Amino acid sequence: MIDTLSPPKRTLKRAFVDAKIALGERMYAAGIDDGRLGSQIAAVNERIRQAHSSQAAGEMLKAERRRLLLQLAEAALEEDAPLPGADAEYDRARTAQTVLQGYSVQDKKRAFYPVC
Repeated sequence: MIDTLSPPKRTLKRAFVDAKIALGERMYAAGIDDGRLGSQIAAVNERIRQAHSSQAAGEMLKAERRRLLLQLAEAALEEDAPLPGADAEYDRARTAQTVLQGYSVQDKKRAFYPVC
């Protein structure tokens, strides 16, 4: 897959993903989940602890844990509701999302109205 994002947009997207992971981590730690994702994260955490002898298996499990944390955060960002215990992380993720969306709108305007 070819990365066609501009460096600033790539940086903003990375910041948004990092903010979502932090939000997911905080939500999990505070017990804010739908029950299903929380139990999946707990199961992956246990498998990570057990797989410490296999580097490849550990990396795959960490990637799975990251995917689940992102799902948890994305579900929270779909709602505009307070998250007691994860308010600061929610605010950072929401801000990163807003900045990235604003940059995307500017990108579209530049593509539609190119500078000659």
